[in-house]
Amino acid sequence: MPVELDASDVRVDGQYAFTSRALANEVHRCGWLRLRGSNNSQGLESEILRVARSLGEPLAGRNNQVLEMLAPTRPEHSKANSLSERHGLGAFPLHVDGAHRPRPPRFLVLGCASAGASPVPTLVSAFDDFKLDAVDLRRCATALFVIRNGRHSFYSTITDLGQPFVRFDAGCMKAVSAEARVLSDKITSRSDHVAPTRIDWQTGEIVILDNWRVLHGRGASPSAPSLDRLIFRVAVQ
Repeated sequence: MPVELDASDVRVDGQYAFTSRALANEVHRCGWLRLRGSNNSQGLESEILRVARSLGEPLAGRNNQVLEMLAPTRPEHSKANSLSERHGLGAFPLHVDGAHRPRPPRFLVLGCASAGASPVPTLVSAFDDFKLDAVDLRRCATALFVIRNGRHSFYSTITDLGQPFVRFDAGCMKAVSAEARVLSDKITSRSDHVAPTRIDWQTGEIVILDNWRVLHGRGASPSAPSLDRLIFRVAVQ
């Protein structure tokens, strides 16, 4: 089980709880790690950035911002080709963040600034939990996809002996062969039946994800989606 501790216990100098390397190793071992952070939004931002910097170099995301704010957005107000444009206020499929990059971020640090009036969980599942057979695992290393990223698009496979990460996001990956289409359909089908871990957010909570082997998505809302849900995100290379 992922351990829980106070975000103030994560020390870069290793005086208490985790050194930077030990923190990264613990996230890798468990797949994800939950921290208790500040209920104050400004304090939470500082804690998220401090945790991210202890893991590596934070990456600038959309609009060149390191600390990004994620909130439920209606399709008509969403960025083109984003998950929000495709799925609106509904559930998001399991995916790897930054799959459109040549090298996806190593870690994701997420922090809940507001759980919202109708809380919606984040779902996480290790790629190994999909339990693909030997044939499909070989396809992961051979079946080609085009990774759509505007003029920076490129071809890639889901896995490769030369890369230590899994790349999968149906939103930016398009199969270019029958083999790849079969594989994509198989993974999508498995993701609908795998039992992911639910992260039922509480305001002030921080979660670190191993983005190289753990996929995540947004769960469905049992009622009207909460537009006041706000999650901070920092990607770490």
